[in-house]
Amino acid sequence: MRIVVTVDGALGPLTIVATTQAMAAAPDYLADAYGIARRNYYYRLADGRAAVDDFEIDRRVIALETRNAVDEVHRTNVGVRLAAIEETLCRLVRLIIGGLLMAGLTYAVQVGLMI
Repeated sequence: MRIVVTVDGALGPLTIVATTQAMAAAPDYLADAYGIARRNYYYRLADGRAAVDDFEIDRRVIALETRNAVDEVHRTNVGVRLAAIEETLCRLVRLIIGGLLMAGLTYAVQVGLMI
């Protein structure tokens, strides 16, 4: 038995009539057909998702590896820059201390010569 139904995406009175006719004609087949259709739907979802997941995983791994490589370069550069800043600060402190010592020595010599 074939029941003609126009698929419009909505459930309404025509759907109820067609379902009632199908259940009256073959009650066991309708439940089996629904179960098979539902199983096939989930299989299609799973099959389509597996390919997307593999691609997505590969894409994420590549992005993560790239990000890690960039971070490693940044860490290396930061280490080099910090060493250079530390060396510059050390030189500045030496210059300031040297300047203060020379100012103190100059003051001591000038004051000592005036007495």
